[in-house]
Amino acid sequence: LGVVDCAPRYSNKFERTLFRVVPSRLTKPYMRVMKRFRKRHPKRSYVGLADFENNLRSYYERCESLGSTVYSISIAPPTSNFQDQSPHIGQEINRYNSMYRQVVNEFDNVKFLNPYAEVDDIDSIMVDFEHPNARGNHIIADYVKQKIRSK
Repeated sequence: LGVVDCAPRYSNKFERTLFRVVPSRLTKPYMRVMKRFRKRHPKRSYVGLADFENNLRSYYERCESLGSTVYSISIAPPTSNFQDQSPHIGQEINRYNSMYRQVVNEFDNVKFLNPYAEVDDIDSIMVDFEHPNARGNHIIADYVKQKIRSK
């Protein structure tokens, strides 16, 4: 879950569907032009906020009916490079995390974890825009382990 869902994109859903079925010799020039004249925009995310919320709620309800406990990890803050490439990403991550917390609070079986709260420099624990490096993985794993043990 997370940053891939909420990241502002150049293309809309219709265009992304076309890109999958139209030959690349046609879509590549279109994408080059699109990237030149468009900016990434929150309205063109992969998963809109309402769908993201519905997906979370549906998943948590299924887990609740099974008596399962769910530990949901917040969406990581954006790296500086990510913010440079996608100026709206910080506000979108905040919007999605806010909604995420709100939905989590509706369920007794779900815990919201934010292992990034204590990280001063997100760039130092990420390999790229969305994947933690070895140090980042250790920070996240230790945080989650601690939270599970202290439940």
